[in-house]
Amino acid sequence: MVKTNSGAPRHAQHSQILVEPGTPGIEILRPMMVFSKDDAPHGHMHMRFTDVRVPKANIIAGPGRGFEVAQGRLGPGRIHHCMRAIGQAEKALELLCRRGMSRTAFGKPLVKLGANYDIMA
Repeated sequence: MVKTNSGAPRHAQHSQILVEPGTPGIEILRPMMVFSKDDAPHGHMHMRFTDVRVPKANIIAGPGRGFEVAQGRLGPGRIHHCMRAIGQAEKALELLCRRGMSRTAFGKPLVKLGANYDIMA
């Protein structure tokens, strides 16, 4: 994503450009972490672009449409990450409930001690 027209309305100032792998000036720095997990080699990467040159024909959807393109991609990505977080939370709650019901202390299941029901809720 690059700024291509500073004078346009804010949502139309940027364009997205396809840059072919192997173009001189591209440097892959390291993989990004998503929910503390490394998505490499297929995931997101931190990259540096130094004096990279690409043809105008590589602009995606046309000049000034970068925000539109980004939103089209980010919407489903946000849903995907939310689903992953909800799944992890559901699994954690299930494990917590199982442990609280199966383990005992002072002759009672852990869930019946103190305010554990409230804490779990």
